Amino acid sequence: TVGLITYMRTDGVQMAPEAIDASRRAIADQFGERYLPEKARFYSTKAKNAQEAHEAIRPTDFNRSPDKVRRHLDGDQLRLYDLIWKRGIASQMASAEIERTTVEITAKGADGRVAGLRATGSVIRFDGFIAAYTDQKEDGEQSDDGDEDGRLPEINAGEKLAKEKINSTQHFTEPPPRYSEASLIKKMEELGIGRPSTYAATLATLRDRDYVTIDKRKLIPQAKGRLVTAFLENFFKRYV
Repeated sequence: TVGLITYMRTDGVQMAPEAIDASRRAIADQFGERYLPEKARFYSTKAKNAQEAHEAIRPTDFNRSPDKVRRHLDGDQLRLYDLIWKRGIASQMASAEIERTTVEITAKGADGRVAGLRATGSVIRFDGFIAAYTDQKEDGEQSDDGDEDGRLPEINAGEKLAKEKINSTQHFTEPPPRYSEASLIKKMEELGIGRPSTYAATLATLRDRDYVTIDKRKLIPQAKGRLVTAFLENFFKRYV
């Protein structure tokens, strides 16, 4: 019996020096020296009322990879530990190197109209911390160029391209997406509302009182929620 993670009711982002040293050793052993940055990485939180007396949620031992503890955990526990381990180890790994290319194209149609077109593509030159989030067996099978799907062919300035058929589509501005539980918590952190220990209770209250329903992970306001909001805005304008 052993504790696999540190204190789980904190929103701190800094790790203890000994944990950083341990993570760097684990990175060198499991991924190689190239994935180890020259200096350790240090983070600070932007939340107004963060509990910085506690360090970040992290594995107590980075050598306990998810595969090593798999047989001791149920499905939900394993998924949670896998997330914490990967996030912790990735936070100390080298940056990824991504090549991005943008091509501006002037196209002339059969009717003489000229249109400005743009093509963009990217390719992972070095996966860096991304390697922590992918299956290492799959990584070994990939080429150094990474995923080819988003890559553009070699194009030189002023080059005339082969004639291609262009399909035009019209896009309309979309309203901001509705909050999910995760994005609402993130917004509350930015505004300094609540603490990590109160987020779950806040979301449970919204559901239990039928202020919102959850549809495809999105929080959808209900009639009762709209009524309460209107009441609060009317009588407590200073706060709402």
